[in-house]
Amino acid sequence: MKTNAKQKDKVVIKYYKSPKRQQSDLQILRNSYKSFSMDKKMNIPKNNNEITQMRNRNYATEYLNLTINKKLTKTDFCKSSQISINSLNKGLESLDVKIKSKKTNKITVEEDLKTVKPLIKKIK
Repeated sequence: MKTNAKQKDKVVIKYYKSPKRQQSDLQILRNSYKSFSMDKKMNIPKNNNEITQMRNRNYATEYLNLTINKKLTKTDFCKSSQISINSLNKGLESLDVKIKSKKTNKITVEEDLKTVKPLIKKIK
């Protein structure tokens, strides 16, 4: 009887697996495309670069849809979506959308030199 109880415990332990970490959206997307064979008609991405380009395009279209009705800066959108501005810019470039930045640096070299204090005082 003791051996039967030990064997039952081993069988029960085999069924209980340790919990796995939740996968990110990108990992889920990669795993879903691993099962497909490469086909040009189905537009399946060939590698990780294409997957990241698709993700960046999705962020860019989401940003453009949000900016239709209200003013939203890139930095605000990136903070709320927890992405980098670079990935948003790459997505916008892939959609051929050019957004000019409103901040411009109008300081010329001459004005910049006027504001710099001299480091060495003249000796009298």
